[in-house]
Amino acid sequence: MNPSNFPQSNVNFVADGCMDLPTLRTTDPDGNRVMITRWTMTWRERFRVLFSATVWMGVMGTSHPPVWLDSERPFDKEKNDDDASQKA
Repeated sequence: MNPSNFPQSNVNFVADGCMDLPTLRTTDPDGNRVMITRWTMTWRERFRVLFSATVWMGVMGTSHPPVWLDSERPFDKEKNDDDASQKA
């Protein structure tokens, strides 16, 4: 999977040896700070997920922060949000 830019992103994380990571830094309705990234899959990855129903997640470091994975958009679609230009 590869990080994918999206119109709502408002910060871009960069690190040596890593791809840029466009991120939406915001707060949820309860006032919790959240960071949301978007990832796209190659066709091979899509088939693998379709047939295995499994996605693995790795976190660098010695502790594990609260995270979530979802296939549903976490915010309302905006008029300028063109999914077709973001697909792998």
